[in-house]
This record gives sequence, structure tokens and C-alpha cells, in this order.
Amino acid sequence: MAQDGQTTIWSITGITSGTAPTGLESNWVEGSGSINYSESATASTTATVSASVSAEAGVIFAQASATAGVSLAQQWGATKTWSYTLNTPGAAGVQYQMYQTQETRSFTASKLRYQLQSNGRCGYSPTGTSGTVSNAPVNSESTLVWKLRERPA
Repeated sequence: MAQDGQTTIWSITGITSGTAPTGLESNWVEGSGSINYSESATASTTATVSASVSAEAGVIFAQASATAGVSLAQQWGATKTWSYTLNTPGAAGVQYQMYQTQETRSFTASKLRYQLQSNGRCGYSPTGTSGTVSNAPVNSESTLVWKLRERPA
């Protein structure tokens, strides 16, 4: 939640971890061996934010970062020369591609207002404003992972 004395706060609930592609991927290759990716490129990941909460995205991402215990961003990106190699299993009739992912969090954000409750005490009540944020990137290059995907040749 937020500090005492504020009349409205954002509650962040249902935090789940996941990954999202950054847009960096190798060419498809067939056979056993390794795949190399060595290019100067921009890796980026952008969260999907419900329209109902997008106007207060800055406040929501700050609260979500505090709640999740990691720095989250609405958009993350890095431009540099990437160099990475993965070995392929080399199954017959299969092509492989190496691609990069970014660690993400998804969650629900609900706006609450501090007011008099029906029991005569003051507390936070839902305002009716809520929405979801999907694939908010963790704001760190250290959470990037290269993976392999496959398809029939």
C-alpha cells in the first residue's frame, strides 16, 4: 500500500513472473552444432497497460516496483553489440532459432480511497478504478535470457 495520510493509493495484487521477447533473434539453422548471435541492435520490451489505469502509469509502476521488490518499467531497452552462442540439440529434420527474453511481471492495480467505512471506522475502499499490467519488464540487463525454439525443417 502507500504512506499514511494519503487519500488515495494504488494497491498492487496478483503479481506473477514471466518473460517476454526483446525482438532479438538469430536466423533459423538446421542440424547440430551451435547458433551465434553477434550484432549491434536494440533489445526492448514494453508493458501492456489497461486504458483504465494508463493515465497514472508512473505512480502504478513505482508502487508495483516497491511491492514486487524489483525495479519495473513501462518500457525497457538497450542498444549495444550483443554476442551470444547456444548449442543446438541437432535433431534430424528440425530447425533452431536463438532468441532473447526479458524477465517481466504482470499484476492488477486497484485505486483505493481512505474514507469512513460502514462499520464507523476509517479505512481504504475500492474506487472502482482498476486495471491490469502485463509483461512489465524488470529494469535490468541481468534478467535477459537467450533461449532456443524449434520448428520442423
